[in-house]
Amino acid sequence: MAELERLLEDELSLRESYDDHVGGAKLASASAGLAPFVAADIALPMRGGFFDMAAFLPDATERAAFEDPDTLLEGGDASGEPPTLGAPRGVALSSAELLKLCARLDAAGILALVPAEEAEDISPIFAVRKKFDPARGVWFLRLLFDRRRRNARERHLLGASRDLPHAACFLDIVLGEEEHIEIDASDLECFYYTARVSDKRAARNVFGRPLPASKFAACACYDRTVLGDRPVVPALATLAMGDRNAVDFAQRAHREVLLRAGALDPRCEVHYGAPLPRSKTLHGIMIDDRVALSIVPPGPAGLEVRARATREWQAAMDAYAASCGKPVPEKAQRRARAGRVWGAWLDGQRGTLGGPPERRAALALLSVRLAACGWSSPALLRRLLGSWVFHLMFRRAAFSVLDAAFRFAHDGEVHEGGEARDPTCVTRLPAAVRAELVAIALLSPLLVTDLRAPVAAQVWCSDASPTKGAVVRADVPRSVATELWRHRDSRGSSVCLNPAGEPVRESPELRLLREVVLQALIAGDPCTSALAEAYRQAEDQERADPPDWGPFAATREEWFSELVQALPFEQVLRYPFQRRAHINLLEANVRLSLMKHLSRSPCNFGTRQLLGQDSRVCLGAFAKGRSSAQRLNHVEVKAGAYELAADLQVGGLWVDSFRMPADAPSREGGIVLPTPARPWVAAFLAGDLTALDARLAL
Repeated sequence: MAELERLLEDELSLRESYDDHVGGAKLASASAGLAPFVAADIALPMRGGFFDMAAFLPDATERAAFEDPDTLLEGGDASGEPPTLGAPRGVALSSAELLKLCARLDAAGILALVPAEEAEDISPIFAVRKKFDPARGVWFLRLLFDRRRRNARERHLLGASRDLPHAACFLDIVLGEEEHIEIDASDLECFYYTARVSDKRAARNVFGRPLPASKFAACACYDRTVLGDRPVVPALATLAMGDRNAVDFAQRAHREVLLRAGALDPRCEVHYGAPLPRSKTLHGIMIDDRVALSIVPPGPAGLEVRARATREWQAAMDAYAASCGKPVPEKAQRRARAGRVWGAWLDGQRGTLGGPPERRAALALLSVRLAACGWSSPALLRRLLGSWVFHLMFRRAAFSVLDAAFRFAHDGEVHEGGEARDPTCVTRLPAAVRAELVAIALLSPLLVTDLRAPVAAQVWCSDASPTKGAVVRADVPRSVATELWRHRDSRGSSVCLNPAGEPVRESPELRLLREVVLQALIAGDPCTSALAEAYRQAEDQERADPPDWGPFAATREEWFSELVQALPFEQVLRYPFQRRAHINLLEANVRLSLMKHLSRSPCNFGTRQLLGQDSRVCLGAFAKGRSSAQRLNHVEVKAGAYELAADLQVGGLWVDSFRMPADAPSREGGIVLPTPARPWVAAFLAGDLTALDARLAL
């Protein structure tokens, strides 16, 4: 944030010299966000390399890669390129600062020396600001390795890093009126630097440049009998920040430490993109951070939740003390009613979750200042928008506001000479971009989610045909609605409209196949799923010839379709379209109509609503919060205005076109009568939530 403020000051200072016809100044190299490298300010532990991380890597492949990184040079996305020898070019770090850093690393026990002839892919090192030290009046710096050359040669394990959680995972919490949340959180100090690594791994963490071995004569790692005075390259004898696989090793080892101690319950563990565990205790590991949330109800049940949190906290502290070191005391939170959770601010008493208010206020101020300045480079705006993304994750409906701003930041315009636009070139901000920056600043107080918002005990479905749109609804038990909220599409996806921008028309053969599917569905024909899959394949491939209809088992993703076909829906909205448009735009407009309908009634304010749609484009775009397709995003921003104004949260679920209850009303038909519920559906609607678990396990 401080670096971004400095860059904005640079922009403001240059404003006087701009006019409409200049190409714009270029930001200096300092705009990369790097801090001046001062070895004395690098954050290092007093002692490192004491944690036997390999002993906590249960997977044999990961453990072998940790011990010998050369095993990663083949397979996967490894480039297969030969190693690069010699010092990297353009390294600005002076020998004096390099030696001072090496002295500090050696004092911590995490320095190794590698003969220059054995050093491969030497990494440049740089520093970024970590935290301010008020006692010394300077910034502590984080040491980073530029391991792009070595990383390209190694395959990515993609192990535990795929399961990293995010603070947005807790948006699925539905907090009762008398419940509150207590936070237990800890942060391991310099976790990467505590890892003890093999000589082979240390040799692949070389940095700096070759220097005579005598320069390191005062270091404990210097062995005159082995090294003499030949050229050597310093190396980090622990995990390096910048190693593409370091997150996998650290995440896996941290989890294993807690699992063995009984301080982590996999059934309560939070994973990004997965349904929130159905538990009053939630666990999560984010590399070096441990978070445990206790949803505390009143009475004896709350006492039991607290007692469990106490047992697990003590088990975690004992496990840390016996393995990777105790957490940072000033960062620990124990039974806190409000506090930081993976960068977000969680108020467990009020039941709200969002980005830290002071950070949102600072970003709002910077955005207004940049809009008032009226000039920016795409690179600078990209950094500002990147800071906004985290806060927008907690109210995705506001993402759509930043349309022109994202296009300016990622502008790939090519000039007449064939050269791409320099992202550091300062140009005038378009009026639309400036308006969006001011708008998002004004909306910043709303970028908070109410965890006490109840899930409405109903399911909505919307659909559109080329001529009409329709919305239907059905009541469901509140426990069922709350469970369905856990399974909504919370991540979204990148979507686009077809280049022609026209509605997709069914051929006569495809239309006939659709009618066959609908008739089979109404009649309860056991071949319905096979017919539906045949239609889906024909539609996806844009062909009318029915494929081979072999035996077909219902896929996992059809579970919600099986549920809605057993619900008694009623029509709420139906209207004709005034003009033809792309079918996905029509679907989006029907969703917009539903948002208007919900916003008219105060009883819907501050609630969570479930919506089924058969358009994956709409589901993906609205769950993500915005779309790169301008016409679709134009509808999204209008729908988002109603969502924010009425404090609505909408969870999307996919329904196939053949069982979409709003399909017939959008085509001159009436509501299709519900079919007899499948056994799992009947059990689920009766309150057996495990019936859905069993269905999803198929």
